[in-house]
Amino acid sequence: NYLHHKDDIKTLIEGLKILKQILVTKTMKSMSAQLNNLFFPGCEGYKFFSDDYLECYVRHLTLT
Repeated sequence: NYLHHKDDIKTLIEGLKILKQILVTKTMKSMSAQLNNLFFPGCEGYKFFSDDYLECYVRHLTLT
């Protein structure tokens, strides 16, 4: 099943963390790229960008 194995979730969470690092580079800042810091509906109970929040986010938004 899709996202059934915990490693699938961990891989996507790590990818989002890398994306966050990329967004603060000089090049991305020059393009005004930034992370949307609004809570995703259904994930408001978690600390923003924590692993638990990102797992909630991934489970809601990841499609095949």
